[in-house]
Amino acid sequence: MKIYIFILLVAVCTNATSQKTIRINYVEQNFFPTGYFEKFSESERENYKLKMIQPRLKTLVNNGSFSLYVNEVLENKADINTLSANGLTNVLLIPNTWIYKDFNNSVYYTKQNLLGEEYVVQEKFPDNEVIFSSKIKKIDKFNCKLAFIISKKDLNDTIKFWYTQNIAIIDGPFRPFAIPGLILGYENKYKNIYATKIEFVNSVQNIEAIDKKNKIYTKEEFEKIKKIRNSAKEFNDEKGRLINISPGK
Repeated sequence: MKIYIFILLVAVCTNATSQKTIRINYVEQNFFPTGYFEKFSESERENYKLKMIQPRLKTLVNNGSFSLYVNEVLENKADINTLSANGLTNVLLIPNTWIYKDFNNSVYYTKQNLLGEEYVVQEKFPDNEVIFSSKIKKIDKFNCKLAFIISKKDLNDTIKFWYTQNIAIIDGPFRPFAIPGLILGYENKYKNIYATKIEFVNSVQNIEAIDKKNKIYTKEEFEKIKKIRNSAKEFNDEKGRLINISPGK
């Protein structure tokens, strides 16, 4: 962990003397196992399939101290509510992405949707055990090195990171990983993400911070709430409204 922090500090300091803000556009493509869409009703199956397999545009903005990775186009929360109302709480829709990283304090925040309610969850930067390879892939005009980890959820799934050290920041799509460079490509069994455009701005641009009105939950607190709500037929949301998630209600 100390090595990772040291590399991060070097990258941030180097960034301060070169470009002040960087913006990267990514395209994310999701894949699904055979039979996944059989969970949907026949009348809605094709509709949801088209929504979920279409490429998604996402953006990462990094100013050296903070970064924000988000959807360029937000998904419709009504879809999640419709599924819950029909008893399909076990169907995983692709949620909106919102990941805010605070490099000064080594913490990051995500917005999690739970049965139509949004929660802001804070976690510490993880200390991943990453394996490095000598393989090289060209993304845009950059030669990217390969690092990878084996998924803890699926030992048959290798998560690959293609990163460049020609841009002086440590960052990338998704949550933080101990990768010593800027991740321009991400691959696993069900998802590919590749950078399509990189812009450099010679000024420090403000990045959206956490709204002070939002309650911040730890990962442990959020997991407890999720466990309770996934097992309940009804509950009171954050505004005190009674939410009924029984099938057919």
